[in-house]
Amino acid sequence: MELQGLDRKSKERFFVNDAADWQPAADAEGDKAKLREVLRREAVPQLEAHIQRVLTLVETKWPPSTRIIEYVYNTTRAAGVALLHLHLGHLDHARQYIKTALRLTRARHERHPDRKKGISFVTGDAGVYAVAAAIYHALGRTEKSRHYVDQVEAISAQFLPVDRHWGEWELLYGCAGYMYALHFVKRYTGRDIATALLAKLVPAALDYGKRYAAQMPSDRNTRRPPLMYAWHEKEYLAVAHGLSGILMVLLMRPELLDGWRDEESGKTGRLLVEETIHWLITTKLPSGNYPTRSDGEGDRLVQWCHGAPAIGLLLHRAYEVYGKSIYLHEAEAVSDVVWARGLLRKGVGLCHGISGNAFLFLYLFRATRSAKYLHRAWAFARFSLSDECAREAWNKPDEPYCLFNGLAGSAWFSADLLRVAKAVVARAEAQLDEALNAFFFPACDVA
Repeated sequence: MELQGLDRKSKERFFVNDAADWQPAADAEGDKAKLREVLRREAVPQLEAHIQRVLTLVETKWPPSTRIIEYVYNTTRAAGVALLHLHLGHLDHARQYIKTALRLTRARHERHPDRKKGISFVTGDAGVYAVAAAIYHALGRTEKSRHYVDQVEAISAQFLPVDRHWGEWELLYGCAGYMYALHFVKRYTGRDIATALLAKLVPAALDYGKRYAAQMPSDRNTRRPPLMYAWHEKEYLAVAHGLSGILMVLLMRPELLDGWRDEESGKTGRLLVEETIHWLITTKLPSGNYPTRSDGEGDRLVQWCHGAPAIGLLLHRAYEVYGKSIYLHEAEAVSDVVWARGLLRKGVGLCHGISGNAFLFLYLFRATRSAKYLHRAWAFARFSLSDECAREAWNKPDEPYCLFNGLAGSAWFSADLLRVAKAVVARAEAQLDEALNAFFFPACDVA
């Protein structure tokens, strides 16, 4: 992909990707053999070592006594690391990881037992309680798990019934983040508090998005989106604060969208979401990236929270839900932008780091089984493990060891990639299917 059109500040945001892209062999079996050898010889041992190195660094360089033990995002520290250990425990069926997760989450609640702040999974109490519920459930402590599920449910009293003018819908701080917590609780505890609450929240989200979009300016050159939301009066398009994050959460239970109909057109929520995704595709910039906001400004950011990677994850979700090849095609086009510009200097975490960007390749491998995307995922992981990256990017974030901004996010991605790589090396289709269904990007997906 050509980079000549980018300004200096845009180019300063990423390392030049010197890795060779995937070169297919003459036949499919040759492709598989070549990939297996690289994964066996390089990826598996290096990823295993990196995960243990990160866990040691987090424990020794960032001991619990120095942490503000609150939420899942970087500024919240220990809850995110607890979630990482829970994830590792599920992937490896290893109880010791879940016991570590319990130690971390128990410390949080002992220090801040009654603190109420925030409604979302990533930056609010909903995430802390949801993770605690999942940890206690995994350890067979049903009563404690039920207690924290009840705490997640109780948070809904802060905004239900939803006022029609209430606009806090985005993922990082708003109601989409709470809806994600409901999905997480159902998946990891088996208790379904989601259906009844989502029956109220999904229609409210669609109603608000339609009303907001209707008041946006429109002319022959600028078509309004069917749905739109704002954060601080700005219409962001990506996951963290914008449209894509809300749509991804709505598509986690697409059947709930079918129960809502637009009073004017009669269109279902499922159709309105799809039409909004089509509108989003029309905002693509000449570079292949997507703008930060609906005004079309900005071709500098290529990261999960803003820009192409987030749009790619939404397009992958749309392909899974609607089954139309256009969404997969567009997601693959986005991956080319990420391949060229995704080795971010900001760090190796999930939110605006290399690991978050690399997740798109892993999702596309799930959708296509193409060796190209597993090759790209390993290339990004390999760079994030390199001395150059460790020297120049590992300590860039304010919280270099946390889940969303730091090394814990790198360990999360490495663990997911490692499980897939091991299955490919073993030539075990059932194991590969299981691995591909077990990985997920926290905050906008569940396994």
